[in-house]
Amino acid sequence: MWQQVSPSGNLDIYGNVCTAAYLDVHPSDYFYTPVQWLACTGAISGYGDATFRPFNTTTPSPLAKTIVSTEGWAG
Repeated sequence: MWQQVSPSGNLDIYGNVCTAAYLDVHPSDYFYTPVQWLACTGAISGYGDATFRPFNTTTPSPLAKTIVSTEGWAG
């Protein structure tokens, strides 16, 4: 489970509110932790069928959305 951390380093300032789950992303996958973090921060959302499709090709538009969302810039 991903834990939210405040800028000062305090854990769980909002509680463990995120348990992003994708049918095709497993704890043993090398990309599991980054996908959890990005999903919990709202930078990525996956697909409506509860998949993330980690091996699909990324196009410029979703990549730009992820960068803008992760950095907190207005999009």
